[in-house]
Amino acid sequence: MFKYSMVEEQEVNTEETNMAEEITEEGNAEVENNVEEDAPVENKEKNRFVQKIEKNEKVLRFKNLGSNTESENHATKEPEKKEEVEIEKPKAKKTKEELKAEKRAAQEKLKEEKAALKAEKKEKKLQKKKEKAEKKAEKKREKEHRKEIERLNRMLKPVSKKTLESLNIISFDPEVATIRMTENNWLKTYKLEGMNEENRNQFIDGLVETLSLRARITSNFKLAESNRLVRTDYITFFLSAEIYETVKLALDAEVEKINAICEEVNLVEISINNYMNQVTRNFQHDGEELNFEKLKKRKHDWRNIAFNKLTLNDDCFTVGDKVGTCMQVIQFPGEVGRNFLQELLEINMPMMFITDIQPYTSEENEDYKRLLAKKYNIDIKQFENSFMNVGLTIVIMTDTTEKKDALIDAIEEFFTEEHMVIAPVYGNTADVLESSFSYGIKDYHSMRNMQNGQVKQLVV
Repeated sequence: MFKYSMVEEQEVNTEETNMAEEITEEGNAEVENNVEEDAPVENKEKNRFVQKIEKNEKVLRFKNLGSNTESENHATKEPEKKEEVEIEKPKAKKTKEELKAEKRAAQEKLKEEKAALKAEKKEKKLQKKKEKAEKKAEKKREKEHRKEIERLNRMLKPVSKKTLESLNIISFDPEVATIRMTENNWLKTYKLEGMNEENRNQFIDGLVETLSLRARITSNFKLAESNRLVRTDYITFFLSAEIYETVKLALDAEVEKINAICEEVNLVEISINNYMNQVTRNFQHDGEELNFEKLKKRKHDWRNIAFNKLTLNDDCFTVGDKVGTCMQVIQFPGEVGRNFLQELLEINMPMMFITDIQPYTSEENEDYKRLLAKKYNIDIKQFENSFMNVGLTIVIMTDTTEKKDALIDAIEEFFTEEHMVIAPVYGNTADVLESSFSYGIKDYHSMRNMQNGQVKQLVV
């Protein structure tokens, strides 16, 4: 009975104790051997039973320990998240028909791109050809236009190439001293006869009101043999046009209005020879008068013939045996009360007065008035008079430097008393002098705004 129960227990736990038996087999082998050798026979089975029970207890403890460890590890460890990996499915192989269709589509696309590129190149080529044709046609029209201009100006006489390069003169009218310049610029100089101290104010006031072209009044005072100043007045008009006929119409209309201002004062046309010989005398040339009408061959240069050599030194110049300076008014007062320039003639020295006048149009006058009203915050109705650009230049020449310096000091002091600032020209003396002596062939001017009613005070 006792054996049966032991065997039955052994069979039940056989599977559970296999692992434990293997682990403890070596350790228990020695114990079993010792028990078999030392223990009595009758106690042998009992000892085996005790050993089996101990083995079973060890196995149970080992299993419980393993299960507890697994539960603890399972409780502390967070379940790992498995990354989902998408497995690319192998692409199905294309059929021959599909490959051929793709190839045909690629070829069609390439063909279309080539055709578009070819069409674009063709369009650019046509556009370039069209632009080239337009430029050629434009050049042809310009050439024909210039040819027509020259045909319409054929009554003028051309100058030499040297004169064209040195003075920018293209051609001239020999009878009336009308000069055609480059860039469609024209000038014509008249002799101003009959103006004197009695009618000067009337004439200048009328001139300011009727003038529509830029003008320059040049009054030249020279000492005669009687040691008295002899006066010569000229007026030059500057305008822009392409053909001479337009210039003649504009000048004729202007002169007609001016000649109607005062019966005693008239504008008289002069020939090109009279005009250029006067320029030559201004530059201190002596000798017989020249026929400039015939001086138009290749070797002739009007500048070298009429203009004299200048020696420049800071604010003065030397021409021939004379030393002089050019002085310009750089500041005008709000109002010039009297004709003070006439008093300068009491000095009894050779002088040249150049008054430049540039009229404004009605629109330009109104714009300038609005600008002044805005700048000085005054009512525009206060401007009863109109405005124009005016410049005054005085050229003096003496025998010595001492006389020249004394004359400059006297003129500066005289203008200071009239609340004006006048000073010698620095840096561009040659430009101012050549422009003054040539009556505007070499054009240079400096002007400032002034009320129309004040202009008469700046003409001798």
